[in-house]
Amino acid sequence: RFMGIPQEAFVAGYVGRLAPEKNLPFLAEAIRKYVARRKNAQFLVVGSGPSEDVIREIFDQGELSSRLHLTGSLDGQDLVDAYHAMDVFVFASYTETQGMVVTEALAACRPVVALDAPGVREVIKDGYNGRLLKHRDVSDFTAAIAQLASISPRRRDKLRQAASETAQRFSMDRCARKLLDVYRHVLKQQPPGPRDESVWHQASEEVKAEWELLKNMAEAVTRALK
Repeated sequence: RFMGIPQEAFVAGYVGRLAPEKNLPFLAEAIRKYVARRKNAQFLVVGSGPSEDVIREIFDQGELSSRLHLTGSLDGQDLVDAYHAMDVFVFASYTETQGMVVTEALAACRPVVALDAPGVREVIKDGYNGRLLKHRDVSDFTAAIAQLASISPRRRDKLRQAASETAQRFSMDRCARKLLDVYRHVLKQQPPGPRDESVWHQASEEVKAEWELLKNMAEAVTRALK
């Protein structure tokens, strides 16, 4: 199995920059608490950055360093293999704007445990394709991971199917259709008569922002499915 992780292990995984704004001390502590309770649990971390040492320290303090796997940055098939090695994808950033890695995890049919935040709540529906947690509480996050680890194979298959369906909704075709809906909405808001350039400019910027979000999500899905 990936990185020498035992086949029977339950793997919680993270992909992304290891940076302070990703709330990684919170995430590492939540995973450490779960790993300490379950002998076959492992934490797979893909990415690089200044918070790597913090993650190591948290696992070292619990004498669990052997169950922490830091790969550095990956791309291509190596990144796809990393997603597929995970049983659940975990994400604790509350400053995310586009949810790129979350969408990639869903495209790999992995349920997600995440904190409620912009860019995440748009794709994660609590109980449908993972867990979306309103409160920034370490114990709640640990409990959510434990819940997904203990579900029946049938329930796990349903979560994975829901994850895949969510990712497919962000395909380029569907993104284009949604963008057309945004344009129609903007046009309806424009009153008859001389056009207010400031209002139109603001509406145009909103459409551009929506398109960037949808395009980036669709590209993330395409990468994960290759």
